[in-house]
Amino acid sequence: GVNVNLLYQSAKLDSVHYMMGQSLKGFFSGYGGSIQYDSRDYILNAKRGIFARAGLMFYPSALGQNDHTVWRTSLQFDTYVPVWKGGILAFDAFGQFNASSDGEVPWQLREEICLDETRMRGYYQGCYTDNHQLAVQAELRQHLFWRIGAVTWVGTGIIFHEFEKIRKDMWLPNGGVGIRFELKHNTNARIDLGFGRHNMGVAFNFAEAF
Repeated sequence: GVNVNLLYQSAKLDSVHYMMGQSLKGFFSGYGGSIQYDSRDYILNAKRGIFARAGLMFYPSALGQNDHTVWRTSLQFDTYVPVWKGGILAFDAFGQFNASSDGEVPWQLREEICLDETRMRGYYQGCYTDNHQLAVQAELRQHLFWRIGAVTWVGTGIIFHEFEKIRKDMWLPNGGVGIRFELKHNTNARIDLGFGRHNMGVAFNFAEAF
């Protein structure tokens, strides 16, 4: 597939030091492509199958307000396995990596923990930001009775500036529990209570996290 991303963000702060000298606002246009394989039986609530995706985005300086060209590489792998009656074990691995012509990525394009309430659900979005992200999680989903189900998950993730500077203590723990209500066949409303390092969060959404 072909991907196009248009992004404008503006921040209002009393101090520009938080942005490390970068502009408080900017427009970015990204262009790229992706390839994916999908054997899931149902996208919104998969019970078996595999989803794998690799993507590359290019944010040229000439077509935005960014001072430097940025490249973004994305990798994702999900698998779903029935383990017993009403029980599904789901696994998700995700990585997104940004590089620029001067080594610095604009704050608008940096990675953030808690990506769309999908990963690292024990952290509020933006509490950790940097150039690159890695995250893995495993989730056990169990149908209980009628339209009610429950989940529990564990995972970890890291936001980092350079691969050479990764340390053990930079990995962030993540886990939690959730309740599911089937609104219609194979489509759930979900409430998740997530826990992280010095963080916790509640997420309400439709469809499974991944």
